[in-house]
Amino acid sequence: MINRFVATLFVCLASFILTIKLMVEFFVWSEGKDSAVGLPYESFIDRMQAGWSWPLVLTNMAILLALAAASWAFLPTGENQDDARPDTAPNGASQLSLSSDASDAKTQVDSLVGRLSHMPVEAFDVTTRNEFEAIRGKHLPALEQAHREARETVLDGSADATAIDADYAESLHLLAGTLNKLAADCSARARTDLTVQHRFIEMRHAPAADPLSLDGEKR
Repeated sequence: MINRFVATLFVCLASFILTIKLMVEFFVWSEGKDSAVGLPYESFIDRMQAGWSWPLVLTNMAILLALAAASWAFLPTGENQDDARPDTAPNGASQLSLSSDASDAKTQVDSLVGRLSHMPVEAFDVTTRNEFEAIRGKHLPALEQAHREARETVLDGSADATAIDADYAESLHLLAGTLNKLAADCSARARTDLTVQHRFIEMRHAPAADPLSLDGEKR
């Protein structure tokens, strides 16, 4: 949001420019000219010293003060937003104390997501890849947001908070089960590919028979 000081400074600057513009236009009008080109600077100073522009200046200053007061009073500030959510960290994540079960389940899920994220693309088939991307990009973030919002409606450490964490932990355990299955499928697929390549190498590059041993057997 716009900072109050910046907004007030902008209003003051705009009002100052407007004051100068109106003073110059009034001077040009009083001289009966259509533009300020070739404006006699000494005459302009003389008129300011004579006092013809002070009513205009005072009027504009009153408008300036009124606008500045309005901007200071009504514009929202970052401080007000922070006060509205005191339990929110700078990065937007709430500082919540999870139950041990929920904390362990979250650690397990995060570890599995990291493990699958570092697996080679060839280890995934289309179904496995789509399921993993759905969990990582949709299901898990939606679950974490719903849990955070639910926890922010109850007191930390209360029975309601414990029940919410229990539901959260159960959901995480279900996700962990699916992630474990996906990881096992990827590992099995990679091992199968290795077995195929191993057998091909055995067939294509079988060790040559020992001529001496063959001669001995023939004898």
